[in-house]
Amino acid sequence: MLTRTLKAPTSSTRKALHFCSKTNLGSQLGQQLAIFTSSSLSSSAQTRIHAFWTTDEPLLRALRRRQESYRLAQTSARKKSDRFDAVQLAKSEIRWAVQHVRTPSLPLSDTSSKKKNGLTRDQRRRLVWMTRQMTRNNVPLSYLLGSVPFGSLKNELTVRPPVLLPRPETEDWATQVVSVLLNLSREQLDKVRIVDLCTGSGCIALLVADALRTRLGAAGEWKVVACDRSPIAVEIAQENAQKLGFEINQKQSNLHIVQADIFEDGDMDRLAVIAGGPFGLIVSNPPYIPRREWATLSNEVKQHEDPAALIGERDPESAESSSERQRFLDRHGLAFHQRLADLLYRPTFSTSFAPLPRLVAEYGRGQQKQVEQLHVDLKAPKDRLPRVTHVDAQLVIVGLGNATTHPLTRHSIGQVVLDPLLQRLIEMDGKVRARLRAIRDGLEQNRTEAVQSGRVDTTKRPDWSTSVPTTLSIPTSFTSCAATPQELDLDQSCLDLPRQLTKVNGKSGGWSCTLPLLIPSSPATFFSSHPSDSTIFSVNLCLFKPSHAMNLSGVGLKAFLQTRHPYFASTSHSTPSEHASTGTWNTDDILVLQDELDLDFGSVKRKDAGSARGHNGVRDIVARLEIPAVSSTTCASTKRTASNGAEASGPKLTRLRIGIGRPSHSTPKDIWLPASLQSKKAPRVDRWVLSPLTPAELESCRNASQRHDSVIDHVETLTLQWVAERCASLAQHSQVTKDVGSRKDQFGVFRTVWVQ
Repeated sequence: MLTRTLKAPTSSTRKALHFCSKTNLGSQLGQQLAIFTSSSLSSSAQTRIHAFWTTDEPLLRALRRRQESYRLAQTSARKKSDRFDAVQLAKSEIRWAVQHVRTPSLPLSDTSSKKKNGLTRDQRRRLVWMTRQMTRNNVPLSYLLGSVPFGSLKNELTVRPPVLLPRPETEDWATQVVSVLLNLSREQLDKVRIVDLCTGSGCIALLVADALRTRLGAAGEWKVVACDRSPIAVEIAQENAQKLGFEINQKQSNLHIVQADIFEDGDMDRLAVIAGGPFGLIVSNPPYIPRREWATLSNEVKQHEDPAALIGERDPESAESSSERQRFLDRHGLAFHQRLADLLYRPTFSTSFAPLPRLVAEYGRGQQKQVEQLHVDLKAPKDRLPRVTHVDAQLVIVGLGNATTHPLTRHSIGQVVLDPLLQRLIEMDGKVRARLRAIRDGLEQNRTEAVQSGRVDTTKRPDWSTSVPTTLSIPTSFTSCAATPQELDLDQSCLDLPRQLTKVNGKSGGWSCTLPLLIPSSPATFFSSHPSDSTIFSVNLCLFKPSHAMNLSGVGLKAFLQTRHPYFASTSHSTPSEHASTGTWNTDDILVLQDELDLDFGSVKRKDAGSARGHNGVRDIVARLEIPAVSSTTCASTKRTASNGAEASGPKLTRLRIGIGRPSHSTPKDIWLPASLQSKKAPRVDRWVLSPLTPAELESCRNASQRHDSVIDHVETLTLQWVAERCASLAQHSQVTKDVGSRKDQFGVFRTVWVQ
């Protein structure tokens, strides 16, 4: 009875039983042990133990649980998405390990190697050993497998510790570089020279070289040179190249993999000699992790990968003798990126090969601004001025109201704010010109000090010997019949701009004013410490105040456009639909300022499309200009919604809805009666909209008190936003790109700097 209550036998009991059965001892001890073992385990337990060692699924389930526990221990418990990704990664790792132990000679991407038969005893032992190495010794699975796939390469790359493992984000931007290369013509590709600095396993260089070989063949003049200062990395990269069938380091070879130090000028010149000239494209995944962040990395990285391939320091041993600037770069992991920026301006090493970028390099999280600033600081002062682009168009801002009969009423608030808006736009133009002059003077002062102090050697950087120009060339976004300025004089403080709207003679009537203005794409960025990140648009802006009644606003606007607007007046068609067929009638260039009953006073909202919602002035403009309606899906592309939260649909006419509020219910005269007998008359909306604005409301529209939340402030902000968006849309096909920019990886994180 006692034996039936005992649990499973211990290991010593099993050994004794095995000894008795092996030596054929039929003693009482052996018989008792046999009875004990058979009676202490239930049939279900015996079945589970037998299944664990004879079938695959129980073993794989146990290994997956162990791997999931290991991955979850390394993941933040707060984010559910991270825990989900950790579990999926653990399952994938066990699946890859099983596939490897079954067919170790085939790559993981080969699905034909997935056999349905069970694992052998040796395969089980190998699988358990690999799981133990991952969970106990923190060995990355790629090192255990000995290879890793990368991009479109047919064969997997060989990897061994301590060479850095290729990451998914590196694979992502390397694939983007290959796509840019393949967009070039065969004649351009045949002469391209590319260098991969800090190549590691050679993944980037081999992916680029394989794409060029597939496109051009091995007989072209193209060259890809890869280097690393680690002899182990160079050996593995050469092994991977031979695995892919490349003939390397020969006189006629297209691919060269050599050992070189990025900080040695002689080594860099030797790479250019091997390639036959300066490189048109530099790609690199350099060390960029600050030493202070080394302790925060996972044990997989710290215990098995080379710290020299991760920590962005030039030479830790000479930290005491280095300059303050070098210590700053080492402390932030930017030493290698500083060297890459220096190599761009070394004529014997780098040259421009349009339309390729000159440099594509990876950096870490939070290093975007610092890396971009390294390249901006090394540019010649004359090349650091903000870019000014002339948009060959005339944007029209229309204020609706009854300027003739009811000039200062709530119904005419769109015209009340038009004159203060004119003054605000002129002030913005003056601020932009003053800011450009200050930027130019500061750059010239820095250039003079750098040259005189010897900090910049003009023999190596002849572009620093050129003074910062006092004029800016203004490229035009597109060509038209209108004359456009070619240069902007920075010494000219302000143009002689009209300060008020003037009377328009003719059929249209009303008052108008046309201004050539400078509008920054982002005022906050332009007036900050990084103005080079902003683009300045030179555009003609026209303000128009109709003199017709509100319900005839479209009559005056149509006549004004046909007689005064350069594009609408350049055709003899009579209807806007015919104008639209020729591409000259575009209501996207019109912004309407209107009053809005459904918004409280002081609230201003923008609406890109939608019905007139009972506004007679907007309704007449839509009818006179024959503006077609757009679907809700088209409006949704602008990422703007109607005031009620639904997607806007209707005529595409951009409006600023300036709130005037609805009249409040007045106290009824029969308030002394019971509520059921009181009169409930609706307020007179017509009297409300035609009532004059109060002094406080006029002050908010004109901003006489210099408040920052006034109506004119909101109108100015939204108007500048609309002008900048419209100019950017018109200038987008000018193919003007930033000289220094960053791109995101597949996870939405800025990871690479692209220098044109």
